[in-house]
Amino acid sequence: LLLADVAREHPGPPRAVACGFSQGGMLAFALAALHPEQVAAAVSLSGYLPTGLWPAERPVVRPLPRVVALHGEADPLIPMDAARWSVEALRANGYDATLQTWPGVGHNLSPAIRASLETAVVRAVTELSQPGGVLPGPPTPPGAEMPSPALPPSGASAPATAAPPASR
Repeated sequence: LLLADVAREHPGPPRAVACGFSQGGMLAFALAALHPEQVAAAVSLSGYLPTGLWPAERPVVRPLPRVVALHGEADPLIPMDAARWSVEALRANGYDATLQTWPGVGHNLSPAIRASLETAVVRAVTELSQPGGVLPGPPTPPGAEMPSPALPPSGASAPATAAPPASR
């Protein structure tokens, strides 16, 4: 619903750049994983993708969103391994996903993390604005509606912590 509202109110590049901290970082990961056709890039700060939201199969949309995870190594709320496993799960499904970490940084936005956030967002927006840039998604035909997000099965809930990706 949020992405459909953005597309309706801001026509132009058909894909968004999603960013968020903590639970917002989880949302940025989830948008890239569940709606790759609507997201050009996602930047997650101190977040992770719960295992219940990991892609079940390799998405057919190309290009897939670029995903950047920024995480403090001393985060007591969301362990860095949860972000690492999220990035590995996305990479295993064809995403351009990276993790940058900072020793001694907890669950906060240090000046170095803020600088990396700015760099990632500026890069994504700059590439989006270039003709033939690497981030634009497939063109949306005139009059076509954005797909509605899929709802999880009734009673489904995401796990509280992440687990390492299962070998395939």
